[in-house]
Amino acid sequence: MKKLRFLILLLSAIVLLGSCSKEDAVIPADADDNFITALSLSVDDDMYIATIEGQDITVSVPYTVTLTSAVATIEYTPSATIDPDPVKETIDWNREQVFRVTSYNGATNEYTYRITRDEIEEKGDVVLRTMTEIEAFQKKGTSVIDGNLTIGTDDGEDITSIEKLSNLKSVSGNIILKNSFKATDLTGLEQVTKIGGLSVGTEEIPSTAVLNHVSMPKLTEVTGNISIWNNNLKWMELKTLTKAGGISLASELIENIELPELTEIGNDFIVEGCLKREFEDGSTSGYDPPALKGNLEAFSIPNLQKVGGTLGVNFIAPLKTIALPKLKEVGNIDCEYLPMAFETIGLEALRNVDGNMKICSVKAVAVIGGYITYNDVLTSLGDLSGLEKVGGVLTLTNFGALTDISMPSLKQCGGIWLEGLSSATTLAVPAVEFTAPAGESLATVRIETCPALEKLSTPDILNAKLQIVLKPNVPAFENKTTISEVELTASGAGLNNFTFTNWEKVEGNFSLVMNVTTYRNAISFPDLKEVGGYLNISWKKTAPNFRPTVSMPNLESVGGQLYVMALVTSYDFSSLKTVCCANDPAYANNSESTPPVGSINIRIQTGGASFPALTRVGGKGLAVQGGNSLSCPALTDIDGTLVLNTYKGNNIEMPKLGRLGGCYFYNSSSLSDFTFFGKFIENGNISEENWTVTGCAYNPTWRDMKEGRYTPAE
Repeated sequence: MKKLRFLILLLSAIVLLGSCSKEDAVIPADADDNFITALSLSVDDDMYIATIEGQDITVSVPYTVTLTSAVATIEYTPSATIDPDPVKETIDWNREQVFRVTSYNGATNEYTYRITRDEIEEKGDVVLRTMTEIEAFQKKGTSVIDGNLTIGTDDGEDITSIEKLSNLKSVSGNIILKNSFKATDLTGLEQVTKIGGLSVGTEEIPSTAVLNHVSMPKLTEVTGNISIWNNNLKWMELKTLTKAGGISLASELIENIELPELTEIGNDFIVEGCLKREFEDGSTSGYDPPALKGNLEAFSIPNLQKVGGTLGVNFIAPLKTIALPKLKEVGNIDCEYLPMAFETIGLEALRNVDGNMKICSVKAVAVIGGYITYNDVLTSLGDLSGLEKVGGVLTLTNFGALTDISMPSLKQCGGIWLEGLSSATTLAVPAVEFTAPAGESLATVRIETCPALEKLSTPDILNAKLQIVLKPNVPAFENKTTISEVELTASGAGLNNFTFTNWEKVEGNFSLVMNVTTYRNAISFPDLKEVGGYLNISWKKTAPNFRPTVSMPNLESVGGQLYVMALVTSYDFSSLKTVCCANDPAYANNSESTPPVGSINIRIQTGGASFPALTRVGGKGLAVQGGNSLSCPALTDIDGTLVLNTYKGNNIEMPKLGRLGGCYFYNSSSLSDFTFFGKFIENGNISEENWTVTGCAYNPTWRDMKEGRYTPAE
């Protein structure tokens, strides 16, 4: 019992002694802290100091440096412990680590260590002329070039491989391949993710480098242009490229283009099957294209959504398909030289074309006979139901089997040119807002060489210049239409109908030029009521058998000149009231000539001219060539000169004429009685300067008229 009591007392004493020691110990000031404050790694003679932000420790080292044997110096709270402890343990500094710091009082704090690899950058342009220079460049370990990289020369040592450029990841400028580049591909650039551009030759000086395969499997962005003018190029394969400033490819051997992730081109995207766009006349644009070559059958860019500049695919002989299913916006479409075997075009997502849109095929013209053969396999433009704007001219030419040009959503267009649609029997000009190109007052709708065309549908108001080359027939116009301006050209010898119905008003000038040698039928516009500018009917060729009649029975006003220079047998202007009375009248012919031109200028083959409703002729006056009678029973004013040239009659019926600005009678051998004009001399309408009579049966001077000698003295 005594022994047990002793043990209890001894244990109590020990506990009391321990309590006194703890209370008497000195607690460090940082007992609650558990921080890492610094970390550095030494490799050979180089030291890499870590960046500590929050709980993240980051050490940046060049990508060529390994930290396997690195010596660490780490600073942390002195009273704390660290796990793992770099002083006591071997740590792989090449890998991510977690360090746990425990304070004196037992609280823990975790830090995550990571390593980042810095690229080795070389500033300025780099030129590698020889294989030796390529090897020396490799040893520097450069992965980023802040400038251009030029490989080879135009006439120096052959560059047979660039495999030793495998460290490269980025070139801010262009990669330029010179003619001494003899590698067939770009093996060595597999790690490159971004470049400023790739340049292999130019349009003016194509490259002769032996490069047939362009592939950079990690390339995602080209800030500038890929420009390759080289006849050795067969394949372009950039499977991860998403954006480029521009792409221009020209090669007679091109056969495959793979850009599956490409979504955007900032400028132009041009692919051509010839190195030089040089035409027979030596120019860079012309009617007859250079020979089509290449081996590319399909141009398909499945994810392309935008091209900021011009999209052009031309001069490729076997091309059958263009497929751009996601393309929404493009600056211009210039497919002007598609082959005659071209079959399909897919632009189903297209909404906006800022400039011109040309989809055209080449054609074949027989040496003997001039017979034209068109592309006869493309039958449709595909689905263009979403197209809303073509800011420039929409051009479709030389598709012999194309009969439908439907674009139901089109709202704005800078003009339309349809040519060589030889099978189209019905065409419709869309009801859009036409916007004039820069430097032009009006947009133009032009229809040419559509021989099967029977019906042409136009909107109620066509705010454009309508140009039609008629051969061999005049199509029927289905809607009553007001047109801004009209320019018609009749071509060929087969014309047998020249009646335009449903045209009610032409706001500007109206020109009809007959380029035929034989035509005797009527030129008729039965519904036309008003022409705001000049009305011109004339012909280009000497036409001994060109003897039409001109009929515009409902025409009431011509704001400018009425100019009819055809050997017309008769006219019907029975409703015409005013001519050339606009504020600033336009003239088809405003030359200073002998005899002078007039505001009404007509030529008569047989019979006479009659204007039963005409009340006023403004501007230059009324000029008649030929004919044997002139009847204007309602005419009260001729602002300018009355001109009779080779007139065969001896009287003029103008009983209400009260104002006349002058007379010029020329080679009119039947004219001898000028009594009617005496009153205009007397009232001062006609001055001496405005009176000329020559080559007539009687040629009175102004003084003769002033003194009353209106007829020859007996």
